[in-house]
Amino acid sequence: MKTVWISLLTSAGFIGLITLIFRIFAENSIKTIFQKMIEKYKHKLNLIIEKSKFEFQRKITDFTLSIELKHSIYAKLFELIQIANGMLEGLIGFRPVPSFEEYGKDDIVKYLEDHEIVKGMIVELTEDWEKENKRSIEKIKEYLYMIDFQKANNARIDANNYFSKKLLYISDELELLIKDFFLSLAKMHVDWETQIVRKYHHKNIKEIFEEGKKKNELLKKIKDKMKGELSIDTSDYFNKTDSPSEKQEKD
Repeated sequence: MKTVWISLLTSAGFIGLITLIFRIFAENSIKTIFQKMIEKYKHKLNLIIEKSKFEFQRKITDFTLSIELKHSIYAKLFELIQIANGMLEGLIGFRPVPSFEEYGKDDIVKYLEDHEIVKGMIVELTEDWEKENKRSIEKIKEYLYMIDFQKANNARIDANNYFSKKLLYISDELELLIKDFFLSLAKMHVDWETQIVRKYHHKNIKEIFEEGKKKNELLKKIKDKMKGELSIDTSDYFNKTDSPSEKQEKD
């Protein structure tokens, strides 16, 4: 009987059967291992994809908020710059101011009140209206001119203050252009006020107009630079940092 079992175990058919069983078992084991590996990799890949989607969405949101904020700041800043520039330019050359020759005292008082001139100053400006009408008119025009220069200067200060508060959002190149512009605007303000209000001709008119030309060139550069920055290519923004999937590939 022992001899029969030995003969059976050593027979080619039995060995082949055992080999087949091991082969099937091995193939199934390997297949199971690979399936588990694939499932694990798929799960990891899905996590990376979801994280990538989240990061991309975050970038879209950050970029949108950044551009909207920059649009808002640049629009407001340019508006204030234009107001300051326009108010000063409006004081140069022809100004639409009444002659006041046809005004009575009540009319001129109302005009000054409408222009928010303080009551004490109105009394001082009109006290000789009946006696020296022309001299009073001259005083009123000079005073209104001085007030307009103060308003123009306040507009420049307002624009400059807003610019200073928003420096964090302004590019270095644009910052330099705006600083040069405000410096030129301030020079022109002082020169024109000295010439017109104080009647002290310390500078040649040609020099002042040259400064005005420089100021206007700077204003154009500011406008072009702002428009250029606001039309920035979004791809520049998204290429600044790698996405999670790109980082995974590099690792």
